[in-house]
Formats: sequence, structure tokens, C-alpha cells
Amino acid sequence: MRRRFPLFKMILALLALVAIAAVALHFHITRQVERELVALASQVSPIATLEWGSIQLHPSGELRIRDIGLQPHMVAGELGIGQLSFTAPNLIDLLQATREFGNGRLPASLGLSIRSLQVPIEGSGMDQFDAPFSSGLPFEAAGCAGRDTLRLDDLPHMDIWNLTSDITLDYRLLNNGERMTLRVGSHTQYLAGLTIDARLHLGSASRDLDLLGRAWAMARLESAELSYIDLGLRNRLDRFCAEQLDVSLERFQNQHIEAWNAAWGHFGLAPGREVVAAYREFVSDPEVIELELKPRQRLPLTAFTRLQRGELLEQFELSLRINQGMETPVDFKVVPVTAPAMDAETTGDANDDSEPEELVRQTRWVEIPMTRLTGHEGDRIRITTSDGDRFSGELVEVDGEHIHLRIRGVGGFHVRPFSRVEVATVEVRR
Repeated sequence: MRRRFPLFKMILALLALVAIAAVALHFHITRQVERELVALASQVSPIATLEWGSIQLHPSGELRIRDIGLQPHMVAGELGIGQLSFTAPNLIDLLQATREFGNGRLPASLGLSIRSLQVPIEGSGMDQFDAPFSSGLPFEAAGCAGRDTLRLDDLPHMDIWNLTSDITLDYRLLNNGERMTLRVGSHTQYLAGLTIDARLHLGSASRDLDLLGRAWAMARLESAELSYIDLGLRNRLDRFCAEQLDVSLERFQNQHIEAWNAAWGHFGLAPGREVVAAYREFVSDPEVIELELKPRQRLPLTAFTRLQRGELLEQFELSLRINQGMETPVDFKVVPVTAPAMDAETTGDANDDSEPEELVRQTRWVEIPMTRLTGHEGDRIRITTSDGDRFSGELVEVDGEHIHLRIRGVGGFHVRPFSRVEVATVEVRR
């Protein structure tokens, strides 16, 4: 009598085959990614060292690369990424996406996420060129000692020593490339988050990368929503600027709103009364700003670089919402362009007409001999140690052996002595 093969043995055999296939697939994909990373590391080797940890293929349709580090040869601090992920709706779609990329086609949908992007600020050389920093809001530092925007070297004075960010990008192509939905987001710890949702008309009839590239040059915006979430920047910035100007927090906030209102004039615009009132509400209680943009007709993306700001605003119906409150129509008037200027009120000293000019001139660091530090007590200086670390703060005292700086750290300000022997260079802001 012939024995029947038991059903459960067939199931076990099938599961074993699936497991073997999954393991083989995992090794195939991860080895392919490993080869690409090795090639990339070789390309950047003249200027930086690229390292990475594990590479994992998750059954949910996610490819994860962990613990990525990029160490530029000329900079002290390392750029780090906790996890880089490529995401599809499922594992089959992820595998299909890899094949389509290899065949020169853009997958129908894909997600990219960067978690725990670490960018060191103080001591890394990132701040040596006074590079501007913005969280996404226009003129967020207006009225703060000659600034409209922050500089990277301002961040340590707000107790931000590293920028830690999560970045996401997700898209979906519709009708084989005719339209696209796009979401881009960035959240920086202790500062702010910005999310943009956009719908675009590409007009392409193919997902071929070359054809889509040409279609992108003629793409039109159908609608967009922007969401800005304050994660602590506004309060940190207000306290920092009030201290810089030696004024109360309330007075600086009033000065900031007036300077913010005036700064739009540099681009030939004047915000309406309701817009100013909405922004004042946000400054007093910083939580969320939501902005909806509806083009009066499909707007070519090239218009964002071709049109003046006033002409660009006329192309949209705009609505603003503060802290999930009522919608506010966005009203800007086109006015004659005003030259950037500073008034006495911006400095915190309404009786000193010469101070604004002095603040305007303080735009760069100038190296001076260590012997000339005497007399600069109370000024903001920056020192670089023989190890390449950089610190900036208020000069408190200079004696025969030490330079004493008032530096903001965790928990507030403290005075730190630096031995003259360990100091390589000294700079003052001019």
C-alpha cells in the first residue's frame, strides 16, 4: 500500500524553501548594497573616510543601513547617520524598485528616511565661515544684533552643540508618471520641524528616468501645504537675542516683530495687519504654523526662480493657520523695495545712534595677537586650541596664565579658563 506524504511535511518543506529563498535574497541584496558602498567610499576617499555598520533587508519592504559615518579629512567632527532606509509598500515592491532603477526607470513609489543625522557644530570647524542657519521661517532672527537669520556659531550660545535631524522623503507617481505626490520632512532636535506636501503635474507618459527628467523641467505645481513645528528654537532664540541686546524678553519680542515686519520691505513686500497679528500670536506661543498654497492656475516650478517675490505671491491663494486655530487669509502688498537698515531700537539702546552701524560691521571674526586681548573684556571672542577645538564666548578676564571665557553650556552659563599654552589662535568679532 502506497503511503501518502503527510500534509504537515509538505507545509514544512514549503516553509523551509521559503526560508532558504529569503536568506539567499537577503545575502544577494545586502552584498549588492555593500559593493555600492565600497565603490562610494573609494570615490570620496581623497577628501573623507566613509564607514558603515550593518545592512539589513526587512520583510516589511525596508532596506536599512545603520551607523554611517563620514569623517572629512580637514574637519575635526564626524558626520553621522544612525540609520538610512529605503522603503516600499512591501518586500516585492522593494525588489521591483531595485530592478527598475537598474533598468533606468523610476519606481512607482519609494520612501527615503535618514534618522539621527548628526552634524557637530562647536569644535568641528563648521562655524568658521559664519555660515547662515535657518529652520525654514523667513527673518526668524530679525532685530537680533544685526541679524535677519542665525549663524551656525550662534547655536552653541543657545546650548545647541550638535544638529540632530531626521529627514524623510516619500513620493508616489500616478497615471504612469503624469502626476506626482511628494512629501519632504525635516525635524531637528530642540529646534524645529518642517514638512512639505506637494502635488505636481509632470505630464509624462513614462517612468523612464530620461523622459521624467525632461518632464520635471516643465513640471507644474497643483497645490502645496507647509507645516512648521517649533521644537524649542523660538524660545531659545528669544532668550539669546534678549541677552545679546541686554533687554527684557518681552521687549525683544516686540522689537523682533517690528523688525520682521520691516524686513519684508527688502523684497518689496509688506505683510497685512492680520498676517502680523498671526505671527505675533506664534511668537508669544510658538507651536505650529500651517500654510496652504493654491495656485490660481498650474504654476511652473521655474516660476519660483524666475519671478520676483511679489509677482510670485500674486500667483497663489494663501491661507495661514497658527496653533491649529482659525484660518487667516495671507495678505501681502507690493511696496517699493527698502534697503536693509538697522535702527536704534533693534540694538536695545534707543539713545545711541552709533550702535547700529557698529553692529552692522560685526560680521566676521578677525584674528589678533594674544598680547592684545587686554581691553577686550566684555567682547565676544573665539579661541582655537592646539588640538583644533574652537570655543566662543564673552571675554571675562585675562591674566598671566589663563584666558577666561563666559560660555553657555548645559544648565546655563559658566566661566571656563583656557591655558595660554593650549590656545593656538584668538579672534574677535569685527
